[in-house]
Amino acid sequence: MADDKRAGVWHDGLTVRARNLDIVAKLSALALLAGGAALWHHMHLQTFLMHVHDTLAARLPKPLRRYKWRVRSSLLQVYFGEPAVHYEVWVQRKTGTIEVGLHFEGEREENYRWAETLAARAPEIQGELGPSVELEEWTQKWTRLHESHPFAGGNDWKPSRDLSEELAEQIGERLARFIEVLEPIVTKERASVVVRKPKANVKKETKRQPAKRRGARPRRGAAGGAA
Repeated sequence: MADDKRAGVWHDGLTVRARNLDIVAKLSALALLAGGAALWHHMHLQTFLMHVHDTLAARLPKPLRRYKWRVRSSLLQVYFGEPAVHYEVWVQRKTGTIEVGLHFEGEREENYRWAETLAARAPEIQGELGPSVELEEWTQKWTRLHESHPFAGGNDWKPSRDLSEELAEQIGERLARFIEVLEPIVTKERASVVVRKPKANVKKETKRQPAKRRGARPRRGAAGGAA
């Protein structure tokens, strides 16, 4: 009987193990599917942003084509000087919007001076870009001039459907317009806005003259030289 009981327990243990393995296999398959879907979404998002950049590069006039750019996750950033001042396209899945804007993400004082400079030229800027652009503080130290464009987004979003080539071209065109209007202003105002950090107050050391060694031979042509 003892052997039968052991056999029964052993058999039940195998059954439990088999069930556990089946559950683990199903969870692994689901994780792979979810990971594969996330990777596919990420790749499509990167393709979308690259297409935005291609449109921008073709649209900008030659004097404005000397810039640097980078794609980071759901962001495309374009800058002409310091990266802290950059134009940005930001795909925001949760809100279902795509932001196009000019961001100031440097030192707080400098960011606010940029905002004040643009605020003084608000009628001119809105006259060129339209009333949809907004100037705001959006963190404790950063400022931006931006507008938002809706797209589907949400939990049921499909990048292949919602982030189309046509939309990428529209966003690229709009980003180019932002740069055409704003970069001449940024270039003109940079010297007066950028905060120049004071040089460190370093005490100058007095150079000591080397002591003359006793018995040293006089230099040629000096007093006491050979006649």
